[in-house]
Amino acid sequence: MKKIALFLLGFSLIIDAAAQKVLTLKECIDIALQNNQQVKDATYQTNINKIALQQAKALQLPNVNINLNQGLNTGRSIDPFSNQFIDQTIRFGNYGLGLDLTLFNGLQTRNIIKRDRASLQAGEKEAAATKNVIALNVIRNYLQIISNQEIAKATGLQLMATQEQLNTAQKKVGAGVLAESQLADLNGQVATEKLNLANAKNTIELAKLDLFLTMNFVSNDSVTFMADEQTDTVATTINANDVYEAALKYLPDLQTIEFKKRAAEIDKVIARGLRYPTLAFFANTGSTYSSSVNKTQFVPDGTTTSVVSTSPDNFITVNGADYFIQQKTSVKNGSNKPFTYFNQLNGNINSAVGLALRIPILNGLQAKYKVASANAAITRIDAQLTSVKNQLKNAVERSVQNFKNAAEKMVLTEQQVAALQQTLTNSVFKIDNGTSSAVEYVIAKSNYDKAKINLIQAKYEYRFLEIIVQFYQTGSW
Repeated sequence: MKKIALFLLGFSLIIDAAAQKVLTLKECIDIALQNNQQVKDATYQTNINKIALQQAKALQLPNVNINLNQGLNTGRSIDPFSNQFIDQTIRFGNYGLGLDLTLFNGLQTRNIIKRDRASLQAGEKEAAATKNVIALNVIRNYLQIISNQEIAKATGLQLMATQEQLNTAQKKVGAGVLAESQLADLNGQVATEKLNLANAKNTIELAKLDLFLTMNFVSNDSVTFMADEQTDTVATTINANDVYEAALKYLPDLQTIEFKKRAAEIDKVIARGLRYPTLAFFANTGSTYSSSVNKTQFVPDGTTTSVVSTSPDNFITVNGADYFIQQKTSVKNGSNKPFTYFNQLNGNINSAVGLALRIPILNGLQAKYKVASANAAITRIDAQLTSVKNQLKNAVERSVQNFKNAAEKMVLTEQQVAALQQTLTNSVFKIDNGTSSAVEYVIAKSNYDKAKINLIQAKYEYRFLEIIVQFYQTGSW
């Protein structure tokens, strides 16, 4: 009868599992990391830090600008073409292309890049630390579900065993072999175990809700969870100090603060750079336009020049005689041609190139106060780093101690289960032969059942602490 019941129970579990979606622990962690808002925020911040680093690198590039000015000038002003005073309304235009490149500024640009790179690394480690917290919560809730499922399964088997014992006792009472008063204790035990089974099932559902909340996953009754693989060996020889030293290397929490400290130290160097002179290279070219310019201009054609007599009326008188003076000048051959907008721009091109040096003398004591602010930030981060190390050391020592205790507890509970199982077997033998009462069986059964539940809890407590210790040792789940 018992074998048939166990077969039917196992068959029903197989049918139910086939209709459900099974999630492993790794899949649950992946879903949580994908859906969790804290992880998303950390990822967004990392992207912002990457953009800041790219922006800092771009500071090494020169500034190139095009300046275009077009306007109308009325009244007395300087003609941009002839550079003479005029008193008329003109249209004007100034066009230029300029370039400037910082050659030296106290190494501020280089240090800004270093600082932003350290900030990016700090953000990446902070995102990793956030993921670890989420993963730890998923592992805790997941193992709680698996543990409760094992407890519910064990409770169901316990109920079957007690029900079978009750059925046997009822047959004996009917045959007059056993007193009817013996049934009361067995009926009470069956009722107790039914209540235990209902509580176990309810605990599973509550644990599922906790896991779904951590995963930011819509609650789904069709989802079931695969049991975590557990090692058969029990580790007890582990040194807390070794685990702590490994955690210092791998944990992103500490690395986050260390990168933040590096960024603060570079900030201090950047502040000191404000005291140094700035040297920059510049180059520019441009042209101007003015509507006051004549629309035609004489343009030589490149041929030979002509000699033209000038001032034919000029003469001098010597000893009463008039002598005419003939003056000649050379005139280039050519003709008047339209002087267009683009001809004017081409004729007005001007360029410049040079170096600019700026030496700070007094800048509102900005360098002094920024250095002081950086020193204060470094002091604060040092205090945080010391505090986190102390907290980590305490957490590691507690975890290792709890891990050792869990290992010992599991071994002792296994021994207790084996002893109580023998006691229960003896009680069943006695009640079957009429040499023991149902009360003795109920007590033995109750003790054995409690020990079985305690063993399941001890195994999963050990497994959870084992995962935590391994994480401290390797930095990964």
